Amino acid sequence: MPNAPADVTAVPVPPSSIKLKWTAFSGAGFYNVYRSTSASGNYAKVGTTSGTSYTDNKGLSVDTTYYYKVSANTSKGESDKSAPASATILPDVPISVNAAAVSSSSIRVSWAAFYGATFYYVYRSTSASGTYTRVGTTSAASYTDTGLSENTSYYYKVSANTSKGESGRSDYASARTQAESSGGGHVHDWGDWGTPTSATVTTDGVRTRVCKNDASHTDTEIVEYATGTAGLSFTPYYNNPAAYEVSLGTATGDIFIPAYHRPDASSPYLPVSYLNSFRFHNTSITSITFAEGSITLIGIDAFYNCTSLTSVHIPASVTAINHGAFRNCTSLETVTFAQNSQLTSINSGAQNEGDGTFYNCTSLKSITIPASVTEIGTTYTSSPTSWRGGAFYNCTSLTSVTFEAGSQLTVIPYRAFYNCTSLKSITIPAGVTYIGDGAFSSDYKTDGSGSTMSLQTITFAAGSQLQTIRGNAFAFCISLASITLPASVTEIGSYAFSFCDSLTSITIPASVTAIGSYAFDCLLLASVTFEGAIPSSGFSTTAFHGDLCAKFYATDPANGTPGTYTTTRTGDESDWNTAVWTKQ
Repeated sequence: MPNAPADVTAVPVPPSSIKLKWTAFSGAGFYNVYRSTSASGNYAKVGTTSGTSYTDNKGLSVDTTYYYKVSANTSKGESDKSAPASATILPDVPISVNAAAVSSSSIRVSWAAFYGATFYYVYRSTSASGTYTRVGTTSAASYTDTGLSENTSYYYKVSANTSKGESGRSDYASARTQAESSGGGHVHDWGDWGTPTSATVTTDGVRTRVCKNDASHTDTEIVEYATGTAGLSFTPYYNNPAAYEVSLGTATGDIFIPAYHRPDASSPYLPVSYLNSFRFHNTSITSITFAEGSITLIGIDAFYNCTSLTSVHIPASVTAINHGAFRNCTSLETVTFAQNSQLTSINSGAQNEGDGTFYNCTSLKSITIPASVTEIGTTYTSSPTSWRGGAFYNCTSLTSVTFEAGSQLTVIPYRAFYNCTSLKSITIPAGVTYIGDGAFSSDYKTDGSGSTMSLQTITFAAGSQLQTIRGNAFAFCISLASITLPASVTEIGSYAFSFCDSLTSITIPASVTAIGSYAFDCLLLASVTFEGAIPSSGFSTTAFHGDLCAKFYATDPANGTPGTYTTTRTGDESDWNTAVWTKQ
């Protein structure tokens, strides 16, 4: 007898529902339906039914894939969850509409194929908000509009016709026809495009020529820069046939990902927008460069275990680098990001520290994280404690981490920079409110095995909003001699600064309301200043060694007594319980 419902299927139901079906489970009184946005992600219960089908219409988004599992409830309780089934909510209008000038009198319009469409209507206007007139009908997902005026902007919308009739119209796309002659009446003499003199001429997928009669007139064409692309494989992306997905194919050595590609001279150029999971993993490539304006996503484990890869340049168009993308690239020394980067997510989807985007990149020496980045980990609830980190776990040669000015980062998650044993200084961005467990700690063990951290300087940017420093956040930073905590900090977790054995003094801001056990288990700590009172309920009796806790609460047991406390302890760990503190 199966231990979970079987034969679960999922089918989209326009405009915004998904219908599930499954085989009846023996003895089931009712079924639970669970949903996730990734096959291996967390599944939340979205419904219950007594039948063997269920229609989900709760908050689904267009052009998004959803994954479902089903369990059965019997007299013995809830069964296991089924294998996942998935479906994608289809758009109710054509999407990915693009317009590009072909000549001075024609524009080509293309779009993603629409599910169930038998033909499409193309509408045109001379302004974005003007009246759109139907100018063409086509059964293909593209249309060339001819007979247009030169050097003029046109706006297009597309609708799809299915068995249910005409859909709504798409968002508009616009293009400007090429200029054929100047206002003075001369005919342009463009001459030849010429041969690009360097990679920078065409790496963005466009090159320019100048009119020989008037240098103020220019013309452009889309080109595919060829150097470094030999052997790459390009396939139409399943969810957007108007763009290509790139994979390794037979390519080797130094790789260049172009912004545009066409399979032959008679085909139109289409953007290269997708690099999905595992497309280059376990290969011998040595460097990877992306054309500016090319891909938007680097998928899970895309370059995992490319142990000969030494350098990567990430274009401004990339918005997300998923977990494991460069995991175990042990020769990777250089990672650079284009100016005006749009990157928002590093390490998206990570389940544990071993999934980190740059996990075990043991040759990586420096990284500058763009200001646009909002996360270097993933959370599955609204609580930062659930963030999964490890983005730079075990980058043992990393000596410099820079967050660009204006950083949007708010959380440095669990073990984000764990075992980065060469890192000597770090400046935490002002917007960071939470530093997770073990974020800047190491694998050192009290038996002497493992490595300690080299951090000597921890700086909090002006206007810091930091509230929480979680357990072990800076443990084993044995060279850290001083630190100034922001006035916004409210919680210091257990072992947060344990084994920071060069730390001789610390000032606890008045904002702090909780300090965990052994938070300052620091061998040479001899002076502690409390700027305010800490409620006794939030102060572990073992937060500091000796009788400091008792002395702090001696006068006012409810809230403690602010001030500076010192001890003459010898630095011998054996006196943890016997050190005597005196209020100055």
